[in-house]
Amino acid sequence: MVATETGAAPDAVEMLTHRHGRLVCRATLPSGAEVVVKVTTSAGQFAAEVAAVAVLKAAGLPVSRVRAVRDGPPSVIVLDWTPGRAIGADDNVPLRHEVLEILGKVHRLPAAPPYGGVNPDLVTWIDGWCHHALHWWARRGEIDPTGVGVARRWYRRVRPLIAGRAGSMIMMDAPPDHFIVGPGDRVRLIDVAELQPGDPVMDLAVLSLHAPGILAGLLDRYDQAELDDRHLSELLPFYVFLRAVAAAQWSAHVLDPAGCATWLSRAATELRRAPREP
Repeated sequence: MVATETGAAPDAVEMLTHRHGRLVCRATLPSGAEVVVKVTTSAGQFAAEVAAVAVLKAAGLPVSRVRAVRDGPPSVIVLDWTPGRAIGADDNVPLRHEVLEILGKVHRLPAAPPYGGVNPDLVTWIDGWCHHALHWWARRGEIDPTGVGVARRWYRRVRPLIAGRAGSMIMMDAPPDHFIVGPGDRVRLIDVAELQPGDPVMDLAVLSLHAPGILAGLLDRYDQAELDDRHLSELLPFYVFLRAVAAAQWSAHVLDPAGCATWLSRAATELRRAPREP
C-alpha cells in the first residue's frame, strides 16, 4: 500500500513501526527524495497533524513539509523525511539550547479554550488529569496508599501555580526523539500532531522525563510570560511525576504492558522529590 501511495518501489520501503492499526514507513521515491508515510485504518486521523504543521510553519518553526494527505479510510499522510538523530542529555549546550529555543517559540503562541479538548481553563484540565491518573494508580494496588496521598498533597501544593494562567500552545508529546539533530547540527521538529493549548511547563517535563539532565544549565535562559522561578523549581518536578504515571497508564493500555512497571517505578522515584509537609 505504501508503495502504491508514494510511487516508491516495494524494495525502497522500510517499515519503522506497526501497531494497533497504525503503520509508519520510510520510503525512497523514484526521484531519490526520502519521505515518511503514516497510515491508520481509521478515517480522518491526520487532520490534526496537517493543521499543526501549518501553524508551526507559519510561526517559523522547522517542521517537515506535508507532501500528501488522504482522509481515507485508511488515512494516509506523506511528509518529507527528516534525517538525523534524536537530541540527548549528553549533547552540547548549544544543541540543547536550540531545543529550548524551539519550545520557546511554540510557547509564545497564544492558547485559547478548550484545554484537553473539553475544559474551559487550564487548571480544570489538570485537575481532571490528576484525579484520573492518581485514581488509576491507586487502583493498581502496587503502591502504598500513603504514596497516593503524598501525590495528592503535592498537587494541592503546586495547583496555585497553574490556576489563573492561560498557558500557551504546547507540543504535549515532545520527547527527545521528536527533536532531530540533522546536517549542520540544525534541530528540526517531527511528529507534531499533539500541538494544543496547555501548560508550557508540561513540555519541559516531558523532555526531563525521557532524558534526565537535558535541561541542565538551561532553564535560566527560558522565558515565558506567565512563568517565574517557582514554576520551574516546584511545578516542573510534579509534572515529571505526573507524566511518568501517564506513561505507565499508556503502556498498560496501548503500547507495552511490560513497560508499565518501568514507568511506575520511575513515578515512584519522582514521587520522592515531593516536598515534605511541615
